[in-house]
Amino acid sequence: MLSYRILLSLAAPGLALLLLRDRPFARERLGLSGPERPRHPVIWLHGASNGELASARPLIERLLARRPDLCIVATSNSRTGRALVESWALR
Repeated sequence: MLSYRILLSLAAPGLALLLLRDRPFARERLGLSGPERPRHPVIWLHGASNGELASARPLIERLLARRPDLCIVATSNSRTGRALVESWALR
């Protein structure tokens, strides 16, 4: 356990630099960017993989059809997941 903590402490600065290399993506991953919170009801859906996001699309479409006032925030673990959701252009 102690060796894990030491290794993580030594690796943290390098990992932080790698993350900050792509600033917009890093800011999103840390929750530091994005639009201001809307005044409408918000539903947050997270897909860990592109498959999970793709399977959530029909649910998102139905929710928006029933409740056009909803703001749906879809997050992903990857850039490709983000690109997938952006390509839908649901609104």
